[in-house]
Amino acid sequence: MRYAKVVPIVSKSEALEIGTYVRIDNIDDDMHNKKGIFQGHYQHVYGIRSLIVLEENNKNFYTFPENIKKL
Repeated sequence: MRYAKVVPIVSKSEALEIGTYVRIDNIDDDMHNKKGIFQGHYQHVYGIRSLIVLEENNKNFYTFPENIKKL
């Protein structure tokens, strides 16, 4: 009789807290590599968006959550 051991895989936590310094990581966007402060995830008509206050001009920028990386 054969047995298989099932082991859960836990990925590294990338949980973002409000006030975290982040970078926009989207090569197809002109905002690629811009930095700012994460302000939270928000429900949008077309799905969830993340709000970032840009460091260079203090303006709001919305992007997909998968396009931001914690610094």
